[in-house]
Amino acid sequence: MLDVNLTGAMTCARAAVGPMIRQRDGHLINLSSFAARAGTRGQANYAAAKAGLIGLTQSLAAELGPRNVRVNAVMPGVLRRP
Repeated sequence: MLDVNLTGAMTCARAAVGPMIRQRDGHLINLSSFAARAGTRGQANYAAAKAGLIGLTQSLAAELGPRNVRVNAVMPGVLRRP
């Protein structure tokens, strides 16, 4: 779970960020999940991996923002009606 959801995203980011920094422009989008915020029963490994991805996204955004590289995470999930 960690290899696919977290290490995979980090490896892809490492490959993509170099050219973005050189051209001083780019946008990196990670795919996380609402499970990272709320957790779901029986999926602690998934929630942990997706929470790590949010931390990775925030750290990369702080590091790369001054170089005009935007980093965001999309968090799809099922939302309850109010």
